[in-house]
Amino acid sequence: MKHLYWLVMCCWLVSGGVKAQGTAVALSVVSRETAGRTGELVVEALLLVGSNGVADYRLQLEPSPGLHLLNHWEGRSYAEMDQQVQAGDTIRLAFAVAYNPANVPHYLERLQLRAVRPDGTVATRGTAFVYFTPYNTVEVWSSHGLDQLNRVWDAPDYTWTPPPPEEIKPGNVPVCNLTEAELADENVPKKMKSVPGLAYAVPVRDDGTDDDSNESDAARARTWNGTISGRVDVPAINLNAVTGIRVEVWDKDDGLDDFLGSGSTTTAILASR
Repeated sequence: MKHLYWLVMCCWLVSGGVKAQGTAVALSVVSRETAGRTGELVVEALLLVGSNGVADYRLQLEPSPGLHLLNHWEGRSYAEMDQQVQAGDTIRLAFAVAYNPANVPHYLERLQLRAVRPDGTVATRGTAFVYFTPYNTVEVWSSHGLDQLNRVWDAPDYTWTPPPPEEIKPGNVPVCNLTEAELADENVPKKMKSVPGLAYAVPVRDDGTDDDSNESDAARARTWNGTISGRVDVPAINLNAVTGIRVEVWDKDDGLDDFLGSGSTTTAILASR
């Protein structure tokens, strides 16, 4: 009887006396593009929970250096949840943040989201990437969605005020014409292409027929001269053919891989074993 009594007491503590917390596992956003700069940015967030219980969290934003929000202060909650969940459930919440449509960043900006417990501790974080396009739309991307775009973004420079953006028609925005297999294929010639006023360039096939007259200064500034030295281990081959190894340069940022350019080696120092 004594053992049964303690079992009943333990069950009461779990189900009645103490509210079990549904553990937040991951926080992400829904990629979307909306027309017009209305002064209100809508973000849809997805919270994945990993255990049964009550999901009691507040969604907050961390400061962004380039996107100045009009309704932001430290510790403000933009959305709240307090509901019974089971492991594997996904909670979908939408909230709006205000900005000045006459003062938007020219670069890709990131908003750091955090799910906060009632005691103020952070359960998990997520990222929303925001881009105000020069053709009057607003893009919101998740990390995964941004990685699928094959765009190489200009680095933000908050000390420089760029000129007013030029009007760009969506049909004139360059699009990557390479498949994933071609992007990874070292034998497919590639180059970066952009247009003035756009904050990114895209890799396209280099067929040698484009004079690049419509590429922006930012896109052309991505080329540089330098020397890369290192060691390449290869199987047994004709040592007279070691030169001409193709080297690709990729930018890795928070798990996002962007192709920057490529070149071929011109000299090699061979060491016999």
